[in-house]
Amino acid sequence: NLISIFPNPTSGELFLNSPLSEKINYSILDITGREILRGEFSGNKKIDVLNLEAGTYFIKMETGSFVSNKKFLVTK
Repeated sequence: NLISIFPNPTSGELFLNSPLSEKINYSILDITGREILRGEFSGNKKIDVLNLEAGTYFIKMETGSFVSNKKFLVTK
């Protein structure tokens, strides 16, 4: 998979890293599928997840050429 997310689990910040030059749209969803946060990045992105409750979340990332879904954990 082209995009890496780390650290996983996280307690404060989530880093996204992509070798693609195109902009990538992302959405963070809770376990019920409710969108918590959205944005876009190219290359590297730091997302502050300190305000999220502890639990399982999903991040959906998409461009014109692909869609990627990953699961990550927030710990306190």
